[in-house]
Amino acid sequence: AQMAIAYGDGGMGSASGLTAPVYYDGKNLPTDTVMILVEDQDGVYFWTEGKGKTLADCLASPTPGVTYTLTDSSFGKYIQGINGLVGALDYSSYWNVFVYKNGEWISSDLGISSLETKDNPVVGFFYVSTGEDYQIVSGGPENVVVPSISSAKVWDGKTDGTIFCIQGASGLYFYISDATGEKMSERFKAATAAYDIPYEESKRGINTLFGIGTTKKTDSEGNPVIDPDTGYEVYCYWAQYGLKDGAWDYMDTTLPNTEAKDFAQMAIAYGDGGMGSASGLTAPIYVAN
Repeated sequence: AQMAIAYGDGGMGSASGLTAPVYYDGKNLPTDTVMILVEDQDGVYFWTEGKGKTLADCLASPTPGVTYTLTDSSFGKYIQGINGLVGALDYSSYWNVFVYKNGEWISSDLGISSLETKDNPVVGFFYVSTGEDYQIVSGGPENVVVPSISSAKVWDGKTDGTIFCIQGASGLYFYISDATGEKMSERFKAATAAYDIPYEESKRGINTLFGIGTTKKTDSEGNPVIDPDTGYEVYCYWAQYGLKDGAWDYMDTTLPNTEAKDFAQMAIAYGDGGMGSASGLTAPIYVAN
């Protein structure tokens, strides 16, 4: 049904190094496999997958770099958290489950313990925040830009090249990797292209990711945050960190001026950059199982 024609050394007779994604149309997946889109309220997303009879079964054995926190209830299991983004106990924010049917995302009437993969080969977990306690409202794909299913690609946990941990303002993180190029900017550009992540580069490395660029940091009342040491307004941006001596280290060099060989892992996190340090960074370093 599908073939890949790829230029290279043929993986020495195997497909181990092939990065060409399988085309998914939401219909022709194996009956025990589900493609999963995870997306926060800001439009930061990644794809993963699972195998099992029910969606809950699929989440029991996540793909590399994905962690689920599931909670038992009277109606079965439900998702409490995914990769650093946890729902509130008062349901003012939570993970909403959607299924993909006939080209549309539809809010599921069933929980993950009842959703069978043979009938739901593509699902989406969309994080919604209502701002009100116990206020269950519709929300998810209509509030964000949703990627095409045909571009879905799941990170396989490869550790060759550079691993990038991308973390949005919500705290949701995910991993991608690439081994193309000698500069870190080349590898990041190749990685985002391979996983269909909207990325606009700049002379300093990153202009926007997922359409999100530099903004003024504000407090809960919408007032600009002022740095007490400098007296200047604080800005949020995609800060860059390199893995050094087993810990994240804030980078002043930026992606275009960083050699790819200098760091095996990098974190690209949206925030105030810890005022030039990694003290507030929660993105975890990837550890292979």
